[in-house]
Amino acid sequence: MEFYYGRDILDFHTLTVMEDRSLFDSVDTATIREHFRQWAENTYRSEQQQPGTGNDVRMGTSPRYRYCIQVDAAALHSVVHNSPPPPQPAPEGWVKLIEKDWILRSQNPLFRNHPDSNVHEPIEGVTEYDVGWVKCLYQDVMSGSYASTIEWNNWGRDYQRPPMIVG
Repeated sequence: MEFYYGRDILDFHTLTVMEDRSLFDSVDTATIREHFRQWAENTYRSEQQQPGTGNDVRMGTSPRYRYCIQVDAAALHSVVHNSPPPPQPAPEGWVKLIEKDWILRSQNPLFRNHPDSNVHEPIEGVTEYDVGWVKCLYQDVMSGSYASTIEWNNWGRDYQRPPMIVG
């Protein structure tokens, strides 16, 4: 965080870890996204909408409420088995960074008349270029990716379709 002049965020930022096997084992990204949507809306209300405090962070501007991190079996394997131990750089270890508001281009009113003419290898049934999540280097997800995703347009700018890794 020092590189991004964001060490002060450590005093205020808390991670919410969800590891309920009955809810999350072997589920697809769409299921994780829907659970995160519900969590983000409820948590945003309790954390940010406090009348009279002047605390008026909009949900749409904070990566905390726009993206979640998924560590599934493949991601965990990449971190544990394909990466050297810290503090060496770990170019192979990745986690999934999931965009909460992503929808298929064909279902998006902005693109309904401009479908993606390219058909890609299906990932979880999605043949569009953007599948709504990326593989992100695990050591960058809370610094580089967090800082980058504050800007709305950076998802499209930085996006790499899996199996490519962002970071």
